[in-house]
Amino acid sequence: INKEGNKYILKLNEVALNGRVIVDIPGVFDFTGNRIFSQNMLNEADIVYFFSPCMAKVSSEQYELLNKISDANIPIIVLFTMGDLTEPDEGITRKTLPDLVKNRLDSCFSGINVSHYQIISSNNFYKEKEDHGIDKLQSHIELNDTKYKEIAENGRLKRGLNYYIDLIENIIKDLEKDKFDIVNLIKRENELWYKSEQKKINDKEIEDVCNISKELEWLKN
Repeated sequence: INKEGNKYILKLNEVALNGRVIVDIPGVFDFTGNRIFSQNMLNEADIVYFFSPCMAKVSSEQYELLNKISDANIPIIVLFTMGDLTEPDEGITRKTLPDLVKNRLDSCFSGINVSHYQIISSNNFYKEKEDHGIDKLQSHIELNDTKYKEIAENGRLKRGLNYYIDLIENIIKDLEKDKFDIVNLIKRENELWYKSEQKKINDKEIEDVCNISKELEWLKN
């Protein structure tokens, strides 16, 4: 339900949804209020669909999070929406739109591992036009569903192993530091003990010399 109160019905495949959770959070790239969600997504997501209008730009915040998702080895599918909109005066037609999208992919998504991209048009879908692109997306997901899930699971396993490796290495560093500090403490205590014992010996030597001197003086007298 949007602000105007209009309702839209989404038809989802019950079999395809079995055992899956779909999350749609508007404003996920708003880092002021969605950091926890963003982090949970990096820890749990099997696949991320990034919706971007064909003629829109990718903001620095969007690119930052997409880069984190890519580094986390989570498959990213970019869905270029509004595939029915054109700008003939600017040379953007249905025929040139795929080239425009490909150029956007090479520039705006440079360095990001995009597993698949698709031009779609929900407007054409609801008008039952054949060139909506959603059927091609569905076919791709059906053919690659298991592969994408394995990629995400391997990514989580790798991140988990790296986390515990880093944790163990940090513990070893702390133990080495503690060991170094303990050795220095023992060394310092030994030095203090040695100085204390040396002072006792020196004091005894002075006392003995004084006593001998007194005895010699007595003998002389």
